[in-house]
Amino acid sequence: MMFENFLLLSLQGNEAIRSIVINLSGIKQLQLNPQVFAKMSKLYFLDFYNKGSCSCLREQGGLYLPQGLESLSNELRYLRWTHYPLESLPSKFSAENLVELNLPYSRVKKLWQAVPVSIISLH
Repeated sequence: MMFENFLLLSLQGNEAIRSIVINLSGIKQLQLNPQVFAKMSKLYFLDFYNKGSCSCLREQGGLYLPQGLESLSNELRYLRWTHYPLESLPSKFSAENLVELNLPYSRVKKLWQAVPVSIISLH
């Protein structure tokens, strides 16, 4: 079974999932459904990173959300997503519990109206 297939099966959504850590540098191309995190209401830690990341990795492949992203867990404490492919986080996402937000090499242009500056790291 290819890693991408395993990853898709793992990310189909489950309330028991508390954390996800994935090195994206080995993934050629993976498209996720906009509701991939909808059932993960207890997700506290989400880390999608590229080992040895640089801006050139975007063209080499990675994780894509062609239809957008509808939700993230409002329980998230830590969110790192290297090359986050969208211009904003889901509109229903509340960063109330977020301790660290790290979106290096992302396409984010707008987060939300009021945000604690101490948690933002866009590099």
